[in-house]
Amino acid sequence: MAYATTSDVTSRLGRALTTSETTQVEEWLTDAGLLIDGYTRAPVVAPDTVPDAYLVVSALMAIRALGAVELIPGTESSTNQVGPFASTLRFGGGGTSGGVWLSGTDKIMLRPYRVGMASLQLVSERYDVTES
Repeated sequence: MAYATTSDVTSRLGRALTTSETTQVEEWLTDAGLLIDGYTRAPVVAPDTVPDAYLVVSALMAIRALGAVELIPGTESSTNQVGPFASTLRFGGGGTSGGVWLSGTDKIMLRPYRVGMASLQLVSERYDVTES
């Protein structure tokens, strides 16, 4: 399920999308929704109850992927220099494969919605657990 729309992306991006970008962004928004569902372990069932963080993170993920299209897959940045003919590629530990990805900031925004493990006290049913 896509949590953001192309209009959400264009409003955050500050420019209109081309026809080919619109098609690609729609696919990335679907991918972003699947990643968010996988990270939070709590997919949103009712479309009218989508948290704002899901929408913001989805739009930002699509914008990042849109900016990374020109990069070689697996690189985080690329630098070129005319004289004396230098070219630099920066590979990161979390290199992307040309699609959407969750950044550390995205994970912080989604943290309140993540269903995780709970800590339970392992005691016998016969043992009285009272706090004093």
